[in-house]
Amino acid sequence: MRQATAFEAELRERIQWLCRLRWMAIGSVAIAAAIAARLHLHLHYPAIYGIAGVLAAYNGVCHAYVRGASFRDVRTPQRVVVISVNAQIAADLLMLALLLHFAGGVENPLAFFFVFHMIIASILLSRCSAYVHAAFASALWWGVVLLEHAGVLRHYSLWPMAGDSLRLESTGFVLAVPAVLTVTLFAAVYLTSTIVQRLRQREGDVGKLVGDLRGRTTELERATAMLNDARRRELQHLRKVAHELNAPLAATKSLIGSMRAVFGPAASKKQVKMMQRAEARLEGLIGLVRSLLTLAHSRDAEIQRELQEVDIGELVAATAGLMRARAETKGIAYDVSISADLPRIIGDAESLEQMITNIISNAVRYTPRQGRVLIGAETADGGVRIAVSDTGIGIAPEEMAKVFSEFYRSPRARAFADTGSGLGLTIVRNIVQSHGGTIDIDSRLDKGTTVSVTLPTAPGPPGAR
Repeated sequence: MRQATAFEAELRERIQWLCRLRWMAIGSVAIAAAIAARLHLHLHYPAIYGIAGVLAAYNGVCHAYVRGASFRDVRTPQRVVVISVNAQIAADLLMLALLLHFAGGVENPLAFFFVFHMIIASILLSRCSAYVHAAFASALWWGVVLLEHAGVLRHYSLWPMAGDSLRLESTGFVLAVPAVLTVTLFAAVYLTSTIVQRLRQREGDVGKLVGDLRGRTTELERATAMLNDARRRELQHLRKVAHELNAPLAATKSLIGSMRAVFGPAASKKQVKMMQRAEARLEGLIGLVRSLLTLAHSRDAEIQRELQEVDIGELVAATAGLMRARAETKGIAYDVSISADLPRIIGDAESLEQMITNIISNAVRYTPRQGRVLIGAETADGGVRIAVSDTGIGIAPEEMAKVFSEFYRSPRARAFADTGSGLGLTIVRNIVQSHGGTIDIDSRLDKGTTVSVTLPTAPGPPGAR
């Protein structure tokens, strides 16, 4: 089915508006005539009421037409609708001229309603049609004034003492009234149509921009869907590879451990050392696989499905307790300070535990013996702030932009510790973002690093930084 253009839709709506205005005008004519009668003005009241009745009858027909199926059907040609508007405005002008004739003629100040009709015509129709109506209105008004002045038509004076003939001392004044109105009508058409044309041009430009924006939005939505689909496939592949590697690596490590237990007493020191190194390498690979699984889980948007109320203070204390033995083995001073009455947060407990574990594990791994690690949790910014500080090797300023990159380990970090996947901070950032929190890192070379995470009590939109 053909879609109505913006102009057609506006025109059909304005015609209905014109019918409503006409009902108001009919009521106003009846009220004005009643008031004039009370003031004993010498007007032709039967003719005035008759014109009001005719106006009401034809407006009823117009009202029925605009509510009918043929008018609302977009298949109705636009020219039919335009002809209807032109006919209605022309009829209105004729009725207005007749009403003015029987209600005072040139003396009636309500002749300015011609201007009102020109504004309506300029809004609804083309500029050419509006000028035609301006010419028609001027001809009607000139005809009424000149015929009354010549005595061909009776003049119904608004003033009881003036009599029923148009007796003005200055013929020039009589001619000036319709002349001024004619200039006003054409000026009104010019100004109104100019404004309307510019507005329609702007509406067209805006419509074009909206169309372009919708097209770009559709393209963006399509690209986003493709990106999300590729991301899901990537995560699925990552999980599949990690799961397939985990079992054989664990089995191989277990087998080497059994071989070392069985053949260790008879093996040479070199052979035992080789088996120990193989076990250590396998342990590192198993840790890498586990980190890949954790990374896949932290990047999974469906993490939000397991949100629950979490006692973050208890979780920090429990996780820090599990990491204490590793720190004390290196002779690291290990302090935990958790504020009382920390608010509970809404999140995924497993992911949050992995986040805290990774932060503390990095602090312990990259802190030399006899160093210090401080773990704290406190209320901040309407949420909870978790901070882990160490006196470790620190991060160089030029490396700060890379610390969240997957598999990135700085040369200093690789030289200081053999183990490490380079995924720890990536996992931490993903988990923090999925909980609507923020993460900050403050570090100085050979002085230490402080990793601060702020989590809201309720999760914000993913992607917060």
